[in-house]
Amino acid sequence: MLVNRETFILSMLLLATAATALVAWPGGSEQSLLISVSTIAIAAFKMRLIAYEFMEVRTAPLILRIFITVWLVAVPLTLVALYQWKPF
Repeated sequence: MLVNRETFILSMLLLATAATALVAWPGGSEQSLLISVSTIAIAAFKMRLIAYEFMEVRTAPLILRIFITVWLVAVPLTLVALYQWKPF
């Protein structure tokens, strides 16, 4: 049975959403670094799927693809860095 591209992408988004919920479930107020980084990584994967598939960035001009890719790397790295930074 062949599955079209849109059905596959929607299935991947659904699985990523379920994975986010399962990873973040035991969190509470004392989340470990591994749980937080895993949740951010899954969210970054979902951001990439949405940007490249539904916003059709994969067919956009090169400069836009580069900008979106840099953004998709910078945002999760910034979130992890802010999570690690403890001012006190």
